Amino acid sequence: MIKKRYKDAISDFNKALEGYRKDQFKRGEFFTYNKISDCYREMNAMEEAAGYILKIINHPEFNAMPWTNKALMYDKLAFIYLKTRKYPKALEYFKTAQAHCPSNNLNLMKQIKANTAMALFFLHRTGEAQATAEEVIGDGNNMNAYRQRDAYYVVGLCYFEKKDFIKAKDRLTTAIITATRIDSAGAGNAHNFDVLADAKKRSALWNFKTIIRRNPIHCWKRVIRKSKRN
Repeated sequence: MIKKRYKDAISDFNKALEGYRKDQFKRGEFFTYNKISDCYREMNAMEEAAGYILKIINHPEFNAMPWTNKALMYDKLAFIYLKTRKYPKALEYFKTAQAHCPSNNLNLMKQIKANTAMALFFLHRTGEAQATAEEVIGDGNNMNAYRQRDAYYVVGLCYFEKKDFIKAKDRLTTAIITATRIDSAGAGNAHNFDVLADAKKRSALWNFKTIIRRNPIHCWKRVIRKSKRN
């Protein structure tokens, strides 16, 4: 049902594109490419999603158009590569996004840095990932719910990787609460679901690992008894 809704939206956007191309209205054309990419991303059709952002970035007039948010386009392309586990390519485009981001657009800069932190973590550059995510958190200013979710999620992942499960649980809990709030407001998407599911899974593992650490003999006795029953 949801996929059909996105497919219908893509069909409508393609009809709009015909008019924009006929009128040579580049701003409308770029806007529509962006929206089509969003639809494909939510359908998990990442190759198509990347293709439509590349139509914008590779357009010969892209750099000359002052109304084009270049930083956002590079960030969106990098995020698609992040979700398809092309982490080196994602990091490269996140850096390009940062280079194009206006210094006064603090919210977008924090978005790009939070995404960069995720790429660094999955490239096993845990220290850099944590430092970048904690920079996003900073004093809490100019950070909306999406940035808060992603930054705390990455810091939680880093502590989890370091086996500091108490701190990991604390940060992941903040990510879970924020992601749940986003869902409750009807603003959740596929990425929000991914963060929520992974943070909950790791929090559950934290509970088990904490039990083992505090009472390993008792825990393994329970495991052995259960295996014998099976």
